[in-house]
Amino acid sequence: MPHDRPQPKAKPVASQKKSSTNLKPLSKSEVKADKKKHQPRWKRWGKRLLLVGAIGLGVALLAGVAVFAWFAKDLPSPDQLENRVIAESTKIYDRTGEHLLYETGKDVRRTYTKIEDISPYMIQATVALEDKNFYNHRGFDPIALMRSAGINVATDRQVGGSTITQQFVKLAIVGQERTYSRKIKELILSIELERKYSKDQILEFYLNEAGYGGINLGVAAASQSYFDKPPKDLTLAEAALLAAIPQKPNRVTQDQEALFTRKDYTLDRMAEEGYITEDQAAAAKLDPIELKRTIAKKDAPHFVDHVIAQLEDDFGSNFINQGLRVTTTLDYGKQAIAEEVIANGMEKVERYGGSNAALVSLDTHTGQVLAMVGSKNYYAEDYDGQVNVATSPRQPGSSFKPIVYTTAFANGYNPNAVIFDVETDFPTETGNYHPRNFSLGSSGPLTMRRALGQSLNIPAVKTLYLVGKDKVLDTADSLGYTTLGDRDRFGLALALGGGEVKLLEHTSAFATFAREGERHPVATVLKVEDRQGNVLYEWSDAASQVVDKAAVQQLNSVLSDQSARAGFSALNISGKTIAGKTGTTNDFHDAWTEMYTPSFATGVWVGNNDNTAMDYLADGVIIAAPIANEYTSRILEGLPDEKFNAPPTAQANKPVLRGEIGEKVEKYVDKGTQHIIPDDCVDSYPAEFKVKKEFKEAHEILHYLRKEDPLGSAPANPADDPMYESWEKAVELWAEGQADYLTEKTEYEDCTLRSPDQSPTLTITSPTDGAKLTSKTFSITARIHAGTNRNVKKVEYIIDSTVVDTKTSDPFTSTYLPTTLTTGSHTLTIRVTNDRDNVAEASVSFSYSAGSTNSNSNTNSNSNSNSNKNTNKSNKNDDD
Repeated sequence: MPHDRPQPKAKPVASQKKSSTNLKPLSKSEVKADKKKHQPRWKRWGKRLLLVGAIGLGVALLAGVAVFAWFAKDLPSPDQLENRVIAESTKIYDRTGEHLLYETGKDVRRTYTKIEDISPYMIQATVALEDKNFYNHRGFDPIALMRSAGINVATDRQVGGSTITQQFVKLAIVGQERTYSRKIKELILSIELERKYSKDQILEFYLNEAGYGGINLGVAAASQSYFDKPPKDLTLAEAALLAAIPQKPNRVTQDQEALFTRKDYTLDRMAEEGYITEDQAAAAKLDPIELKRTIAKKDAPHFVDHVIAQLEDDFGSNFINQGLRVTTTLDYGKQAIAEEVIANGMEKVERYGGSNAALVSLDTHTGQVLAMVGSKNYYAEDYDGQVNVATSPRQPGSSFKPIVYTTAFANGYNPNAVIFDVETDFPTETGNYHPRNFSLGSSGPLTMRRALGQSLNIPAVKTLYLVGKDKVLDTADSLGYTTLGDRDRFGLALALGGGEVKLLEHTSAFATFAREGERHPVATVLKVEDRQGNVLYEWSDAASQVVDKAAVQQLNSVLSDQSARAGFSALNISGKTIAGKTGTTNDFHDAWTEMYTPSFATGVWVGNNDNTAMDYLADGVIIAAPIANEYTSRILEGLPDEKFNAPPTAQANKPVLRGEIGEKVEKYVDKGTQHIIPDDCVDSYPAEFKVKKEFKEAHEILHYLRKEDPLGSAPANPADDPMYESWEKAVELWAEGQADYLTEKTEYEDCTLRSPDQSPTLTITSPTDGAKLTSKTFSITARIHAGTNRNVKKVEYIIDSTVVDTKTSDPFTSTYLPTTLTTGSHTLTIRVTNDRDNVAEASVSFSYSAGSTNSNSNTNSNSNSNSNKNTNKSNKNDDD
């Protein structure tokens, strides 16, 4: 059949010899083969890859089906899920592995409850909080899984993305081991569970399996335990509170504030998901809730709760049913001592308005907790005895000062550095800050050793300013404090304990001081074994040097210096080297004591759980130190004394860093008045009245160094520092009252003080020199001149060095009755003092005979023979 359109010309190939007129037309198959042969290479490979991919996908699907089938075969039947046997309880022991502190499962409460017997509020609260897409997914939530995986990788934190179905599988079937195989099994079994059971059945399983704190498993046990009612009668607020527990059941139930905060968050989530209105949520937040508690008996109960919370973090909330054997760090002998000394100290504590106390003791070589008492009575309900104050944030008062001074010692300062303890204004953005010492007094210039040893507030605040708040907080971070993260809320009051810390972390910091800056993280668990004896966890030390060693050695030399603590101290133990620090917060809300040796560190807190103030003078020395002292004394009995290593010689290239107080200046002073003789007349001043005296120039430490580099060059202009003016003003005010310091108000002498016309003169007119006296009375008279424009202040009449009369006003005449005067020669001296304290004296000799009747008593008189000398001597009655 002829073609209606021209045939395409075939492209010649190299092998063709004939002309195109001899070529036959190509068939369709030949054209297709030719196109395939000459198409681009990437197209040919792309098709091959697609083919390989399709094959691989098919294999993966087949493998996935196989894996799914493998894991799904282990899924229990509904009867098995509803009637399964509760797993073996976990046992917690002391460090010997012999003393059982607590068995988690022996007192467990659990009652299986059908979904129709559970309050709808409870169901809604659980779904809103735990799995808002519960009714829309088929066992897992891909978006939530990807989000949690991203957070886990980006932050190295474990963030959950599990659905309610997955959580139930984890609790009831696969356990909480953190492995990929367990996670895969959990995912596959969740999908199969959703295929076999309804949403209500799965919710029923979960609500009967979840832990609700302590001994309560399942919502029925929790409802009965906390509210004394079945779960169908739970109110909206009660349901929200219970729903808030399962994520961290043992942790939140020990922190009621955190529990109620999470309850309010649950109500907000319910409103966001449309289960309740915002008005209902607001009303439920105000609904008063009174919790009942069934408290299981435990040895070292606060410590056990702390361990349980840690195990919950590491092994999941269902660890209590996994039959684990947990060996802790607790030394039960020391724990018994701790509980006893707390009980012994409570009488005094209560006398001062306190109601509770806590104690923590650590092995400084390992960071292991040896004893922990979180309150005086774990089982008391009138003051929340189950609250562990040892792990609760409280303000530490002056017991935080060592962190400030350690930072200073690590940044060029040293215990001999001089700082002024004088009342000082500290200008801040919010106005002047004016700290006061506990005694309300001040000590003037003193070393940092004395300032810390005597726990003076003003030098501590100055030291914080010198090194900077951020450096102090950096030190705190390195020591393991977790409560001081929001740096913007802290100011200079941080030096006095203005930030909250936990007793456990605070004591760990002092344990780090005991090891010269080597930190051993706090440890409470030595070993965790499963029911077959396989070791799931074993403690190993992770020590690291976090603070400069020499700086901590300097700190230890101060805190162990009994003389720096101003004599007797409740920190002293006879025959033992003890370092320590007490602390008290404003208005006596909290009292603290930290005591340590190179091997043990012990911290004690005393106060009221509700943060009400104790009585006046309820400070750390009086009510906390005796408890710490008794405990430390008892655990050290029979042990040799341990000394702290002496620090190396500190770098001190400035006098102010070497303990030298003020620059010394020599001045001439008037011998009598002790006033400084002005430079412009010092050369002409009478030599007999000039005396050299050493004075000091009073300046604060900022005058001599740059605070950020104390060992560097001196400041070119000290006044550039924003605190310089206020600090110098305070020092100047203090120095004005000190005789040996030069200030703007130091008194200088009048250059004319000792000039001749300012000195008095006198001549004795009666008796005359050489007179022979026999009368029973005689008059003493003299011509007296006080000096130019001067007045007589005093005239003294002296016979044989005994003052027989004194006159302070005219007439300057004395009548003498010689009742005790013996026969013989005598000397009369008259001393005149004017109103400038210049002195003149004159003397005559006379003889006296009591038996003579010669009326001429003034024989051989010659006034010119009077001894008249101007001594210009000042009158210093107290010193003479």
